[in-house]
Amino acid sequence: MSTENITKSDIVGKLFNLAATAAAARALLDEQVNENPREKFPASRAIDQIADLAHDLACEIDNSDIAAD
Repeated sequence: MSTENITKSDIVGKLFNLAATAAAARALLDEQVNENPREKFPASRAIDQIADLAHDLACEIDNSDIAAD
């Protein structure tokens, strides 16, 4: 994607998409690692942090004074 055509909506949409993807990855990890919870903890924590950060950034950008589309 060319930087000259990126809009605020593009960035916010991609960050929300990243948050949703991370949440889906967390759900898949939970399904696949039920028998050994110790193995999933570091990965699930990292996935949760990615989802939270992407969501928080999307909300901050959406509510910021950055020029809209």
